[in-house]
Amino acid sequence: GMYPKFDLEQWTKNPYLFFVTVFRQSVKGKYNYGSKFNRENARKEIVRIPVKLNRQPDYDLMSGYIRAIEKMVIKGVVKWKDKQIEATRKIVSKNDIN
Repeated sequence: GMYPKFDLEQWTKNPYLFFVTVFRQSVKGKYNYGSKFNRENARKEIVRIPVKLNRQPDYDLMSGYIRAIEKMVIKGVVKWKDKQIEATRKIVSKNDIN
């Protein structure tokens, strides 16, 4: 695999998720059967990530961005599940009346 060469302790789960997502988007559509994606091509890719004024990666921003997306997804799942529960309650209460 490919691993960061610096700040290993800063590359926690969320910054990795951010990077992988940005990386995948940057290579999307560039490679196909005739032009296969491989490690050599991956090393040549330029991936832009957020940086601070000192030009160091902004791990906090990447992590916060992923946390925000996770919260939105969880909120959506909870909303969907609440609808499922309500639909089940209606069916059960309808059957109790009969």
